[in-house]
Amino acid sequence: MPTYTFISKDLLNTAFLPDEPEKWMGYTIKTTSNVLGPKITYLTPNFLHNNFGDVLHGAIDWRQNMFIIGGKSIRLEKAKAGSPVHADDATFTLRKRRMFREDDPAFVNFSSKLALHDMVFLALVMIYSETKRQQRKEKAALAVGAQ
Repeated sequence: MPTYTFISKDLLNTAFLPDEPEKWMGYTIKTTSNVLGPKITYLTPNFLHNNFGDVLHGAIDWRQNMFIIGGKSIRLEKAKAGSPVHADDATFTLRKRRMFREDDPAFVNFSSKLALHDMVFLALVMIYSETKRQQRKEKAALAVGAQ
């Protein structure tokens, strides 16, 4: 089961690296944004050590509500309804904050039976879901502060 770690606490701009780099491709996550928030998040393979054959790019188009995997667009509504992956195909663990030592980073354990397309899809889903969860939390905190 490959494990990928989000190196930074900012899931929209970080390295996404496997625990076994000799077996799995590492990725870089970069996000373009403006005052309205994120525009496009890119999941780009690291080509420094490309011995893996299949390489797949992914992206989240936040404004169009789409995932883009290998150049094919998937609307979020369709992705939610027709996903071939299952809950046990990946486990996402949030970053753990520590008081007196370094935080534990967020990471994902993927099932070893997953196809590369499904791994990229699930990584995008996790980035999207966690970002939306954080935005809802910030919005609720602002609403409470405004009262």
